[in-house]
Amino acid sequence: MIRRPPRSTPSNSSAASDVYKRQRGLKVKNDWVEHPNLYIAVVGPSGIGKSPASRAVFKPLYSFEKQWYRESRNRQLIVDDATPESLRIVLADNPRGILWYQDELAGFFLGINRYYSNNNNAFIKRLMSLYESGLWRTNRVDRDKNNLVPHATLSIFGTIQPKILPDVFKNKSIEEGFFHRFLFVNVDPAGLSLWSDREISPETDKYLLHLTESLLGYDFRDSDNPITIELSDCAKQRFNEWCGCMGDFRVDRGSSCALADTNKLVSQCLRLSLIAHCMDSVAYGWDEKKPIELGVIERAINLAEYFARERRK
Repeated sequence: MIRRPPRSTPSNSSAASDVYKRQRGLKVKNDWVEHPNLYIAVVGPSGIGKSPASRAVFKPLYSFEKQWYRESRNRQLIVDDATPESLRIVLADNPRGILWYQDELAGFFLGINRYYSNNNNAFIKRLMSLYESGLWRTNRVDRDKNNLVPHATLSIFGTIQPKILPDVFKNKSIEEGFFHRFLFVNVDPAGLSLWSDREISPETDKYLLHLTESLLGYDFRDSDNPITIELSDCAKQRFNEWCGCMGDFRVDRGSSCALADTNKLVSQCLRLSLIAHCMDSVAYGWDEKKPIELGVIERAINLAEYFARERRK
C-alpha cells in the first residue's frame, strides 16, 4: 500500500472526482446528496504551461480509457469531442458519469454554438442539470431514439485564456448561475520558473496510478444508487459555522447573483470534502464509508475560500 498524503490541487481533484463520481455521495440530509463532479477552468495566457501540467495528472485516466476501449467501446471515462445527442448516449451507457476534458475550453463553447446555433442557451441549461446529476429525458418521433438517464452526471475540466472569458461567460450565464458552477484557477505568469529538464517523479506517477486504480474500484451500493457518506458531528458543526459567515466570500455582494454564488460555493465545499476524504482513504488505507472528519472539512473550506477568491478575480 502506498502511503502518501494527497495534496489537493485542481487537476488531481478533478481526476479523482471523475473516476468514482456517482459511486459515492455525501449525504447532508435525507433529501440532499452531493456527488463529487466539478466544473474547473484553469485560466492563463497561451504558452504558460497549463496543458502539460494538466495532462501529467490525467495520464492514468487515459491509460484506463484505452484499456476500457479495447474491452468495450461503450465503457469510458472521458469525452473531448461529442455532439449533445451522442453525449446523452454515452451518459446512458456510463451511469458513474463522464469527464469532458477540453484542452481549450473555447473550443468546447464553440462546439455548443455549432450544434445549438439557434438556441445555444438550451445546452447551457442542460450542462447546469448535468452538474447536479439531473434527469435527462429524450423524446423523438422515432421511438427507438427515446431515452431516459435518471442521473446524468458530467464533470468539465479545461484551460482558457483570460481574454476569451468575457466571450464565454456572458451576462446571461452569470445571471442564470452557469458561471457560478465553475471553479477558476488563475495562473500567474510572474510566479512561474524558467524551463528546466525536471520531470514528474516516478513516485508521483506511481501514486497517481494507484489513486486512479483504487477509486475505479468503487462500485454502486445496488443498481446505480451510490453509497452515501456523512459528516461527523464535529465536521458538521464546523461546516454550519462556516456557512453562517458566507457573505465575505460572495463574488457579487449585494447583487441578485449573490445567492446563487453562495449556494454553489456551499455545494462545492461539500464536494471538495468528499473528494479529499476518498483520496485520504486511498492514501492511508482507510474505509471511505466512515464519516468525514473535522480535518477534511477544514481543508475543503480552505479550498472553497481559495476558489471564491479566484472566481472574484
